[in-house]
Amino acid sequence: MTGGQLDYLDMSLWDCFKEPQDPDYAGQPLIKLFTALPRGNTRLGVAGKIMDAAKVQACLDAGADFVLVGRGAILHHDFARRVIADLAFAATPTPVTRAHLRAEGLGEAFVDYMASWKGFVEG
Repeated sequence: MTGGQLDYLDMSLWDCFKEPQDPDYAGQPLIKLFTALPRGNTRLGVAGKIMDAAKVQACLDAGADFVLVGRGAILHHDFARRVIADLAFAATPTPVTRAHLRAEGLGEAFVDYMASWKGFVEG
């Protein structure tokens, strides 16, 4: 990627610290495989089961340029602010109540959608 035509890559995985299924790459988390690729000035963002400040730091320590948050931000609309303010911050464990999600600003249709994720919403 020497042409400078790409600003960043988004590596969104279910779990960025999971090991690949391919035995040729066993023993390394996926994030390390991606951060090791030559990418010139292209920045790399990672996402996947990042639910606390320690995991955010682990992503940066593994070579990511920035971190993208999904479920943690669904559980806490201010996830990034909380992580910056408290390096021990961890998202509320799941399952959570529908009331918790509504209090975080989720609309009813999205709360219903999140309830379809196994183990995310009580009941």
